[in-house]
Amino acid sequence: MRQKATSLFELFMGQTEVLSHRNRLVADLLAIVQRRVRATACSLRFVEGDLLTEGIAIGYAHPRLRKKSIRIDRRLEKWLGQSEMWICRNIEDAQIPRERKNYWLKQGFHSAVMVPLQNGRGRTFAVLTVFFDRSTHIRRETLPVLQTLQDILAYGLDHSFLYDDIVELQQLARHIVEFTTDAILITDELGRIQFVSSRAAKLFHRRRHTLEGRLIFQLGGEADVRFEEALRTVRRKRHPHYFEFDLEQKHSASAYLQASVARISLERADKEILLWMFRDLTTLRRAQEKVERKEAEMENFVYSVSHDLKTPLISVQGYVSLLKAELENAVSNQVKHYLERIDANVFSMQHMIQDLLELSRVSRGKQEVGTHLVSNILRQALDEYRYQIERKKVILRVPKRLPRIVCDARGIRLIFSNLIGNAIKFMGKQKSPIVEIGWQKSNHEHIFYVRDNGAGILPEDQPKVFHVFYRAKSQASVEGTGVGLAIVKKIVENHGGRVWVESEAGKGSTFYFTIPLRTNSLLTTGNTGL
Repeated sequence: MRQKATSLFELFMGQTEVLSHRNRLVADLLAIVQRRVRATACSLRFVEGDLLTEGIAIGYAHPRLRKKSIRIDRRLEKWLGQSEMWICRNIEDAQIPRERKNYWLKQGFHSAVMVPLQNGRGRTFAVLTVFFDRSTHIRRETLPVLQTLQDILAYGLDHSFLYDDIVELQQLARHIVEFTTDAILITDELGRIQFVSSRAAKLFHRRRHTLEGRLIFQLGGEADVRFEEALRTVRRKRHPHYFEFDLEQKHSASAYLQASVARISLERADKEILLWMFRDLTTLRRAQEKVERKEAEMENFVYSVSHDLKTPLISVQGYVSLLKAELENAVSNQVKHYLERIDANVFSMQHMIQDLLELSRVSRGKQEVGTHLVSNILRQALDEYRYQIERKKVILRVPKRLPRIVCDARGIRLIFSNLIGNAIKFMGKQKSPIVEIGWQKSNHEHIFYVRDNGAGILPEDQPKVFHVFYRAKSQASVEGTGVGLAIVKKIVENHGGRVWVESEAGKGSTFYFTIPLRTNSLLTTGNTGL
């Protein structure tokens, strides 16, 4: 019958040979102890956390009834912290849990000695228990023998197990390295390759022995420059370094790799090594490029269709105007109403097409980056709504000071224009309308907001308001195309920021958007596409 796995390592790795060898060694040692002190049975349990494990036992009359583990209570924990043996000359009189006492008596044990085995650091890692079939059957010479065996067994078992643990850890590390999806190289501080995983050999199209011993920045190809830069960086800054590069391959297209290199100190060897890990992102990159091409095609299609629709709509609007002029006094009011409706719908469609063209322009990324004062941008956006602000008597709250940011000024103006326009448009029946504009700075971004005390947005509509053409049912009576917030979202994302809304129906809405401080890195030569 196959031996039952007794450790997580066995379950994970299926490595039973090393443990079986160790178990046989322990059983042989217990047999020697049993014969030497003339014991009925012996057991060796190991300390793991708050348990004494099943361990190994010999001489039991009913071995299957033996408990798998014993929980370490306070009394046992206190004893494990010492090095003295526990001597029980009569188990029936011993102060031990009733369940354990009954079990020992059922096995035919009437006296026992428990011996703690400690490693070199004074920590008890195992407990040797010797049982006798009669009470007070512990002979005078038994205790000195056990005291002598205590140190010998502790030293031998600790070092034997330590060696086995090293073997197991080596096997575990080997399996992890070979089965991981990343390619792994290990070099010394100078970059000389000391270890090559099978996946790394396959990735670089080389045999292991041809890579080992070579300098990582002398493998040949343009990647050598990146390897040398990474080596200098990690040696200078002493923290992990990440980079991406194209790896030329002889018999296939170049691969796109993500790499990381980290310094690892080996205290026992008193040296440092460099761990290099490579992940092949070629398939992912090609998929992203395919998606980007499809998105570009779709954006071009939307732009072309929207642009081409403008001409016939202008013609329709022109002919409607001519009909209205020609038939002003010759048709009924019903016909005039129909013409007015046609004219209004054409006007609405023109606005929709204009918004689609704007969304397409934003999506195509044609933006000019520079350093701008937000106060100047905001002033231009507010000028568009001066008439509505005055007519509706909107109370406008604008901070006295606004930051200077690196951005596409026209895009930021569109953001403010859409948010301020929506705040005024969806004010509802508010008698004292208020629009507040504010900002704050965090460690890595500027956070701007536009707040109103208008009609607000229902919770079920909030996740969808940034979708193209989406119009909340509660706002269906208000004119609009449903494209403005989609434009806002796209511009903010082009800047690497986030946009969201917080709202409560009947109490107004607050739209937030962020512009990362790292956007400053995009400003290189004045005008740069985002």
